[in-house]
Formats: sequence, C-alpha cells, structure tokens
Amino acid sequence: IFPGWGALTKYKEFGIGLAPYEDQSVAFFKEQGLTGPIFNNADIGSYLIYYFYPKEKVFFDNRFADAYSDSFGKAYLSMLTDKDKWQEALAKYDFNVIYTYHYDASSSHRSFIWQRMQDSDWALVYADPFAVILVRNVPKNQEIIKKFQITRENIGARLEHLVKSSEMNDQIAAADIFNLMGRDD
Repeated sequence: IFPGWGALTKYKEFGIGLAPYEDQSVAFFKEQGLTGPIFNNADIGSYLIYYFYPKEKVFFDNRFADAYSDSFGKAYLSMLTDKDKWQEALAKYDFNVIYTYHYDASSSHRSFIWQRMQDSDWALVYADPFAVILVRNVPKNQEIIKKFQITRENIGARLEHLVKSSEMNDQIAAADIFNLMGRDD
C-alpha cells in the first residue's frame, strides 16, 4: 500500500518516545518567528498540521483524495517539475517558507528541493535528518538568513553536529543534504 515502506522499516530505531530531531525543526520555526504561507510536501503535512494548526496552514498533506481533488494533486506535482508552474504557484500563493521532508518518495521532489537550494530567491536555514526549511529571500527574512543560512561554503560548519555524530543515520543525512546543496565532494 505504501511504496518504500518495506525499505524504511529496516532502519527503525528501537525505543519509546520521540525520535531524535523529532520536534527540532518545529522549535526552530517557532523560535525564529517564521510565518507562512508554507509550501510543503505531503509526507510532512500532517506533522505540520499537528504543530501549527490553526495558526499556520499547510499546502498539502497525506490525506490525498480524502481532502484534495485529483486536479489539485496534479497541479502540486506539476509545481515540482515545471519551472513555470512553480512560478505561477509562487505568484498565486506567495510562499514564504518551504518546509519539507527531504526524503519524500516522489521522483520529482528531490530534484525540486535541489533546484530551490540553487535558487538565489530561497535560502536554506535549517536542516536535520528529516526536514529542511528554506525561507524566501525577501526583506522580512534577512535577519534569519544572515544568522542561519546554510550555503555551499559553510555547510560543513553548519551541519558539523550531523557530520561528526556517532549515529550513522545522522552522517548519511548530512551527506544527502550536502548533495542537495550541490556539494557532492
């Protein structure tokens, strides 16, 4: 029923309680006073609803056909693959934040995130083994960008806690984020 579920279940950590980093991206969002509109993927939508509703609304979540029309789903997917459709959606919804689970199973999602990380209109300000947060490069976000932006040049220092972690999953996530940033070295 859920593509990729079998592969993911092999990597579950044993224990009770929250997983590492479970609520750190939300804490960052709230502590920095970030606001939407938020563009997100379905995999993280319910998580965002839990922490932010009703103050912030999500763009999409994993209820799919129960909450969204087929045409909306197709429009969402086209935003990931078609630069013009993304620009149209950006003009229509005026997204301020891209908050996404960076291991989304959609074939076009990782390419979309890579493109936004190369786009000077967006700044990566938060990354952990599950989530990345990019803010729009506009005047109201300049203080956050100056303080937290993760760039190709500083990614090693910004993600040092993941790179030097004793947890293999943290190190792998760091490598994946380095790749998204265009640092395949």
